[in-house]
Amino acid sequence: MHQFQHYRRRKSGILMPFLAIIIIGLIVVFAFQIWLYFAEQKQFLTENKAAVTMQSGTAEMLVWGDQKWVKIYDGSLLREGDAVRTGPDAQLSMSLLNKGVVRVGGNTELSIELARRAELTQCMVLCEMLGAGNALSKKEAQKYAAEHKLVFLEG
Repeated sequence: MHQFQHYRRRKSGILMPFLAIIIIGLIVVFAFQIWLYFAEQKQFLTENKAAVTMQSGTAEMLVWGDQKWVKIYDGSLLREGDAVRTGPDAQLSMSLLNKGVVRVGGNTELSIELARRAELTQCMVLCEMLGAGNALSKKEAQKYAAEHKLVFLEG
């Protein structure tokens, strides 16, 4: 043997850290994709829905596409396009699952609609106010909206 022995260096020493970095990067990207998928699903599940809480009286709901009004029970779930009609003594609240709350009194009819044409993603509620079984006149509705700082839309 020679006095000085030459030792070979391993060439795989550079390859292993490089492969580890690539694998860790792929795991991070995959984990982010999974998180994003479930975040979008949660938004879809809560968008344009409302849970009803009855305080008093009676109310009915009309499921979108149906023609028969059915009694609302505490905890009923309303979806986009459904309508609610309250009796004269009713008090209920609708907790919009996108964090809003709508309180409804007696003799009110409303529908949950998505403002697609305005390119909005949040719920909006369209109301028809009834007084003693008759719809309010346009002037009375405008006056009510002004007194309660609501936007009056016609059309």
